Amino acid sequence: SFGTEDKQVDTVIEPATVKSIVGYRIESIDEQMGPCTGTDTLKRCLTFQVEYPVVTGGISDSLHAELNQNILSDITNFYFLSEEPVDFEGLKSNLQSDFEGLLKDFPDYENNWSVEVISDILHQDSLFISVATTITSYTGGAHSNYMQSYRSYDLRTGEAVTLDDLFKSGYEEK
Repeated sequence: SFGTEDKQVDTVIEPATVKSIVGYRIESIDEQMGPCTGTDTLKRCLTFQVEYPVVTGGISDSLHAELNQNILSDITNFYFLSEEPVDFEGLKSNLQSDFEGLLKDFPDYENNWSVEVISDILHQDSLFISVATTITSYTGGAHSNYMQSYRSYDLRTGEAVTLDDLFKSGYEEK
């Protein structure tokens, strides 16, 4: 034998659970910016559409703001990689400025730009919610861009769940 075998002890910790499923509503932004000319088909138009969940109940009031801020930050930071934190209004303003600059520099440009962010709670139980986000954007070029993201949040802390939360230490090495 090569030494003694350590007995592994699995400690089960019962987590404090949320007593009910979270309540939430979907907030939305739907705007068109630019000249938006044309009768049948709009041209020279920037369309900005966003839908995202806002948790309203089922968790402590102190966690609402933190959880909602984490969800918004993760949605905006996932695709719109920015040096500074950006929210939907800041993103819309940046896009509008870029689009107007393009129209000024190229007066004959007739294509549309669009950004669509659709996010909703995909799953929830007494400990976690999972948010699915689909982002489609077109800002010129051969094709639009399409991305999906899924993120889970701990309803006891309001924080995003990480791999370190799910696996025993040392999992990275295997």
